Amino acid sequence: MNAPAQVITPPSSPTPPALAPYWGARLRIGIHRSGQRSILGEVSHEGPLRIQRPFYPEGADLCHLYLLHPPGGLVSGDHLHIDARVAQGAAALITTPSAGKVYRANAQGTPQVQQTRLEVESGASLEWLPQENILFDQAAAVLETEIHLQPSARMIAWELVCLGRPHCDERFESGYLRQRLSVWCQGVPLYLDHFSLSGGDALMQAPWGLQGLACVGTAILACGDMSIPAINGLVDQLREAAPAGDSLQVAVTRLRSLIVVRLLGADTEAAKQVLERIWIQARPVLLEREASIPRIWNT
Repeated sequence: MNAPAQVITPPSSPTPPALAPYWGARLRIGIHRSGQRSILGEVSHEGPLRIQRPFYPEGADLCHLYLLHPPGGLVSGDHLHIDARVAQGAAALITTPSAGKVYRANAQGTPQVQQTRLEVESGASLEWLPQENILFDQAAAVLETEIHLQPSARMIAWELVCLGRPHCDERFESGYLRQRLSVWCQGVPLYLDHFSLSGGDALMQAPWGLQGLACVGTAILACGDMSIPAINGLVDQLREAAPAGDSLQVAVTRLRSLIVVRLLGADTEAAKQVLERIWIQARPVLLEREASIPRIWNT
């Protein structure tokens, strides 16, 4: 993951204005290697943000964790901080039991913030597979994910946002979304994506924008020390399997040792199935594991 770029410090996130009571929640977890096991070696939390006890459905070397937010959604003034670190040689899969929701904001448009920091050390792997975030009309969402990798780290991560609730005929006609996704290796930026949208913008319908599609998704595959031919082979496989059509559009790009998959879709379930197929296809190549669907996805 070497890149001839100047080493810089990742930008800090702005503090939301205090226009509503601050309802903060923090979760910090660390997955460590102990012999042949990957264990939950560190966990601390404040407020309504928890991690369920570890599961080992695929063996002791891979720790499955379910991230829980009991309120089920964000209201104005909510500010969630999630910090997960996978230490050298450990392996973890982290997912959520249900979709996240960002409800209608207050009259002042006070932000509803979720900030996630993921760190994957040398020889470690992380699968970050949260279910989708649903933005209700008039939401004021700030969603930020910052990923830090060591050169030999491997990762499959995705994010999926649904604007409005199409099945309820609710459009995202007002409010806003500020979304930032960044990937870093030893202080060097590998991928920086900043997406800003206000409800009802021309961008939502424009042919150069979202084209009337309500689901926006990104998958990041960090290939670590895989050879370039192997990475290119995986890119070709993903492109060949990518669906194409007016209601579901998928693009696959290689950025050195990263593979970035972007999608636009009209239907949340169809978009989720695309992300899941990418994971199923890439996992044996990238992590040398056959796909094993987390039990929580079937409940």
